[in-house]
Amino acid sequence: MLNLFRTGEQIPEESAGLWFTPEHLPALEETVAELRRRRLTQTDAGFRILNDPEELALIPGYYRDGVKPLDAPCWAGWKELYINSDGKAIMCDGQLHFLNGEIGDVRRQTLRQIWDSPTLKARREVVKRCTTPCVQSCYLRRDSDSARALGRVAWSLATDEVKRQLQKLRPGRGQRIEGGVLTLELSDVAPWPSPFDAASRARFDQFVAPCPAPITDCFEEPTRWGEYRDLGYLNFGRGFMGFEVLRSVLEDLRAARLTFPTLRLSWRGEPLTHPEIEPILRFVLHEIREHGTFERLELTTDARLLTPNLTQIIAEHGEIPQRIILHGDGFAPHEDAVERNVQRLLDARGQATEVVVSWFVSEELDPYALIEPWRPRLRSPWLALGRPRPRGDGLWFRRTDPKGAAATAQARARLSELAEVLGAEAEPGDEPLPPRCPGPLATPTISWEGKITLCPSDATLQNRVGEVTTDRLSRLWTQDGALARLRQDVRARGTPDRPLCQGCLFVGSPNYQREGG
Repeated sequence: MLNLFRTGEQIPEESAGLWFTPEHLPALEETVAELRRRRLTQTDAGFRILNDPEELALIPGYYRDGVKPLDAPCWAGWKELYINSDGKAIMCDGQLHFLNGEIGDVRRQTLRQIWDSPTLKARREVVKRCTTPCVQSCYLRRDSDSARALGRVAWSLATDEVKRQLQKLRPGRGQRIEGGVLTLELSDVAPWPSPFDAASRARFDQFVAPCPAPITDCFEEPTRWGEYRDLGYLNFGRGFMGFEVLRSVLEDLRAARLTFPTLRLSWRGEPLTHPEIEPILRFVLHEIREHGTFERLELTTDARLLTPNLTQIIAEHGEIPQRIILHGDGFAPHEDAVERNVQRLLDARGQATEVVVSWFVSEELDPYALIEPWRPRLRSPWLALGRPRPRGDGLWFRRTDPKGAAATAQARARLSELAEVLGAEAEPGDEPLPPRCPGPLATPTISWEGKITLCPSDATLQNRVGEVTTDRLSRLWTQDGALARLRQDVRARGTPDRPLCQGCLFVGSPNYQREGG
């Protein structure tokens, strides 16, 4: 949060319009209170507020001219040095005008020469006598105030990097997780109730509520989503995995030579709502192509926001196995736009890109009305009821996963009835047989904020086993003692000894997909 604007004598007139006037102060106080609350509760994932809560609290008083210089001490010229893109070293001139405070040029001087120069010494004297309060401090982090703290951070980073480089040099030390599926949640909001978390729709509605333009326009023309993002109409501060978090996970797995055959970029929400979906998709496909950290990519989407750019990225990596699962229940009421987006993908995709159209089975479902428009568009599609086929294009009728044995039995029966109508064979699931849970063995699921749980059924994150923002997934998955004990539970009795896992029916569901199925 930058607060550089003043009014009064010797202050440029154009700054006056940027000053909060008395009628704005109540709203400013509410905003600052909310910012402080978010600052106190934020995690390491996603966009972060760098100001300390105490510094944020000064902002209302600053705009009332009630902040004294010593309330917000200035360190310009003492432990701060700005280098502009043109090489000039600058600092505040005492009137919050930085370009007037040039103190050197790194293209002609060393940093030591600038730091010890008479010009900077003179500027420090100005800072000592300065009576202009300034609460611009978002660039100042408390952990950078101490050389010792900086050293600890640098040592930790250097140690981790050395370990990663050594791992790369060890031949034959890679590990492939058989049947492994790593799920990374790009977003937890969706314009429809997620099969794993019905609250995804409510979160989406709350997310788009402040938007001053109709969100439905984006579903008719998907490029508008990026326009709304760039105009600041949408606040992506929560609910979206930070690109740096995703990158750190993939780089960690690459360095550790730990391979999950399938990378899934969708869980509780619609992944294409992510503000950086294009660079993320390009980065992930590059990782698969160049480093083989994964063998295939899977993405579930309603295709409302499937832009030409995303289609081009998918097509440019057409030799990489990709499965695009279309969430058919999310097409309405924008079927025409969705079909246009999907047709563009079908026309451009490579040979290794599979497209599967899916629907959840309900009592009012008309299967033929769904099959007939899509079958001719796909490449020799299979028809599956329950468990999908491991390869190729397909039409997939999915069973629901309600809570409780009675409701699950009813869902199985409904799927079997549909199979009779279509003259096909159903795979309704393995319940009530107790199959071995693959969760602790093969299906880590990482939420947008970096929390690791064991399977996609845990939408409320009750069975967390760690966080990728404070630890490495490779270490947790290969060395963590608690996770090793959960694997022993699975081998002994089929499911982990965790509250959510007792009596779990999802372990037998056809929707609990392992790699290859």
